[in-house]
Amino acid sequence: IVDIIIFGSVVRSKRKPEDIDICVLSLDKFKKVNKLKKIITKEFKKDVHVSVLYFRDFLNPEETLWKTIFHEGISLTKNKPLSKLIGFEPSVLFWYKLENLKPIEKIKFSYALRGRNRKGGILREVKGEYLGKGCMMVPVENEDEIREFFARWDISFSRRRILTEF
Repeated sequence: IVDIIIFGSVVRSKRKPEDIDICVLSLDKFKKVNKLKKIITKEFKKDVHVSVLYFRDFLNPEETLWKTIFHEGISLTKNKPLSKLIGFEPSVLFWYKLENLKPIEKIKFSYALRGRNRKGGILREVKGEYLGKGCMMVPVENEDEIREFFARWDISFSRRRILTEF
């Protein structure tokens, strides 16, 4: 085992994560998945999903779990996000349109998003950055909060996870 990475809803600050997602990074075959699941389930009393990634598959485009752990995975041996260990900050770029809102609702949405009268909106709470009309960037650990925010306002959006240098 090279490292154990925790990822998923537990890392993304979801209010009530239902399970724990673990990824074992290994050089060779790892055969103790069930034993690891039992230990973690007993300790945290949650369902556990354990995946194994082998370094030989690092450049395999069909192995999409690599993308997930680079964006949201935390190394348990280093106690740091995997992306930060290699010099990147994981973020989510959101873009949206307010065409289904009436003018007064657009103003209210803007206040809820960016704040008003020195009171911060949700962007400040999640340490996000307003990039311009209909576009913002949010740390990956706060992605779910912004998605819930858009759902409450019934705003359609698109998103892309990105890695930026810090």
